[in-house]
Amino acid sequence: MPWPKGKPRAKREPVVEEKEVKKSTRQPVPASEEAMTPKINKAIDQVVAAIRKKFGEDAIYRFDERDENVIGVFSSGIKEVDDMIGIGGFPLAKLVQISGPESVGKSSFCKWLIGQAQAQGIICYFIDTELSPDSIERAKAYGVDVHSLIWSEFMYLEDAFEAAAVAIDKMKSSETPVLIFIDSVAAASLKSSTDRGFDEPGRRAEKASFLSANLGKLVHPLKGTKVGIVFVNQMRSTANAMPFQDPNYEPGGRALSHWCHLTIRMSRLGQIKTKGETVGIKARLKVKKSKVAVPFKQADVSILFSGQISALADSLGEDE
Repeated sequence: MPWPKGKPRAKREPVVEEKEVKKSTRQPVPASEEAMTPKINKAIDQVVAAIRKKFGEDAIYRFDERDENVIGVFSSGIKEVDDMIGIGGFPLAKLVQISGPESVGKSSFCKWLIGQAQAQGIICYFIDTELSPDSIERAKAYGVDVHSLIWSEFMYLEDAFEAAAVAIDKMKSSETPVLIFIDSVAAASLKSSTDRGFDEPGRRAEKASFLSANLGKLVHPLKGTKVGIVFVNQMRSTANAMPFQDPNYEPGGRALSHWCHLTIRMSRLGQIKTKGETVGIKARLKVKKSKVAVPFKQADVSILFSGQISALADSLGEDE
């Protein structure tokens, strides 16, 4: 018989069966050598032996056998920045990105890093895709040994990558550490884009596609070497960002951010003035991403036009 229209059905209370919940008395097994049974050890040894037989001795190992000193480090010369990175300085054999908007001191900070690296016995190779070399005297002011600095100017990103690959191949077996700077990803053009006419539309995400296809060719050869790469990237802003999104982004798509082991974003805090004259800027460095230590730490520095960079607390002058 159908239920009469308009008459509400009576709500039935759910039947809950009370069951006795027994608490487990089993304690979690600690991840230690004591928890490794002979059976587990034997299984691990079999896997290690099989992989090494096919791919070589260095292809596989137990994680506690990993040499922590495989990450070479050089100091930035600023204790607060080294502490911010978390491993005592900038890593070698890794991919580092330094990004930020215009006029935040990216190029000046890179010159400072080159001077500090050279003082620690590191060969530096600077690839300039902006075709705007700084004056020799200004580079000297930041501590750069201009005679030992290797410099290239390339218009195309393809040429910059090929030059970096050649440098890695020649120096990967050297005991002398090498740093390769590429400044900048945003300014570099692609050969395919310059071959088009001014009235021809460009291919969407062309640079991102190139980086996605070729970054691995630079990163993979870095393993086991003392060669590091530093990308300098000028940030862009999008007008279509949602309120909860960061409107700033690094050009080159997601591939560069993915491959980078360390990404440092720079922002300007203000100017430094002495007697009414602007003598430098205040900048903030923040670890946006890190595969080598804890991310999201930051350090404030003063970048003086005279060539000195130091922790902000050590700087002199007044705000704008």
